[in-house]
Amino acid sequence: MNFDKALALYRNDKTLQILRAEHFPLLISFFHLAFKQQERIAYPQPDLVSLLGDFLFSLERQGIPEYNKPPIDYLQKWAQQGYLRRYYESTDEPIYELSPASENALKWLEDLNKQQFVGTHSRNHSASIDDLDMGVIREFLQTIKSDLFAQSTSMPFEDLCRQMRIVAGTNEYVKPINAGLLFFNKQPHEFFRGATTEGR
Repeated sequence: MNFDKALALYRNDKTLQILRAEHFPLLISFFHLAFKQQERIAYPQPDLVSLLGDFLFSLERQGIPEYNKPPIDYLQKWAQQGYLRRYYESTDEPIYELSPASENALKWLEDLNKQQFVGTHSRNHSASIDDLDMGVIREFLQTIKSDLFAQSTSMPFEDLCRQMRIVAGTNEYVKPINAGLLFFNKQPHEFFRGATTEGR
């Protein structure tokens, strides 16, 4: 993967946009509940609005009050952003289902939670392991309820990154892979300027 491809992915790939979305914890946890746990492919708008309303209320009772917009506002925004597919069938009410990008994001997170995630194998030789932000990594692991979150406080940072498969190379020359930088560097669009990559 060269610089242009990495930058194009960062700017255009919907799955990467979801993983860096403003409401990432809300939309991922709700999508998983609504479509995966409930084993549903699609919802009429009133049903999904009601379910999201209950979900937001449960978050508020847990001391998470920041998601205070009407449920329909979130659904319409997620549809506009390409995270949900919104269409009409025989009724006047729109139907919602997950977009392919959201399906990919949920699958990626499921694989990571099982510690089976395999990212792109391209190492970035202009980066160091210190360019992976521990705070962003731990927030991400906590959000997806990974067992690695609890272990991350006592595990050496390099071991944690190897468990997540976001670094590659020997102990003497360990480098982050591009996927790790895209997800866990706070300014990846700045970082990729002039970077060189090589397959592991």
